[in-house]
Amino acid sequence: MNVLNEILPYLPSSVGKYVGCLSPEECDLLREIRIRAAGPMLLNFGMYRRIVSNVVHTKEEIDSTFRKICASSAYTHRHEIRSGFVTLHGGHRVGIVGAAVVGEGGRVEGMRDIVGLSFRVARDCDVPVSDLIHKLCKDGRIRNLLLAGPPCSGKTTLLRSLARELAKRTQVVVVDEREELFCSLHSTPVGCDVLHGFPKAAGILQALRTLSPGVIVCDEIGTEAEVSAMADGLRSGVALVTSAHAYDARDLLQRPPLRRLISVGGVDFAAFLDPTRLGEVSFYMEKGALCDEVCPASCGVPSLCGNGFDIRPGASGETLSADERH
Repeated sequence: MNVLNEILPYLPSSVGKYVGCLSPEECDLLREIRIRAAGPMLLNFGMYRRIVSNVVHTKEEIDSTFRKICASSAYTHRHEIRSGFVTLHGGHRVGIVGAAVVGEGGRVEGMRDIVGLSFRVARDCDVPVSDLIHKLCKDGRIRNLLLAGPPCSGKTTLLRSLARELAKRTQVVVVDEREELFCSLHSTPVGCDVLHGFPKAAGILQALRTLSPGVIVCDEIGTEAEVSAMADGLRSGVALVTSAHAYDARDLLQRPPLRRLISVGGVDFAAFLDPTRLGEVSFYMEKGALCDEVCPASCGVPSLCGNGFDIRPGASGETLSADERH
């Protein structure tokens, strides 16, 4: 209950009463608490979810909870809110459900009419990484790794454990945009520097300029700007360990920034997490196998893979040299 006790003071008392009756085993499994106006509470235990129909909250309770997570100052958290979340002390992320406040050029400036909140439980636990480290550190170098898995599969937990282990071998810089990887709750190992709250693209470039990393670790890569910054790191000889939301290779490669990350050499192999077991790898795929999974060799259309799937953003009929193909 120690970790949950960091979250419960922000929530309506009815949530604390219900969670307080859970068994110790279920408290350890609890990953998310979702509340919404005029709807039942939903608890996510990873392998199963529970709809608690007798715990229903009013709009006033949702508003009160939102004020608590913002410490009564939504302006202070405006940069987070326009991205749809607020990070609490301890690294717990609260996702926000509501309507967008849209400014000029279609830019989201904030949120209004908050009707739901999703509390994701952050736990400072290490998971076994010996097999993954063996695959990551190969032939005298550290390879580029992409961790892929659905939400709540343990990507952040596994990244944290990898950063701690890699810091024993080389200088690690963690770009912790949402302050979930190494917040005040989590001990930062010797050999590991953490850039808190930096947007990933800016943090990666700052790490390259000032901190001489051997490895850069960051969570949830997803934009072209982030991939461009990572490409600069690759040209500097820095290894990359990052993560993305994806269930399988096809899901992963539907996203142009991730296709480009592969095309610039930012992924030597991917580890796909088991959605039912926190931080456990279900299977691995080398870069070539990722492309073959999406487009078999028999399809006959030339591309970066040589197998009919062009992983560059916006590419249509361009051809690549042999050196640019894997």
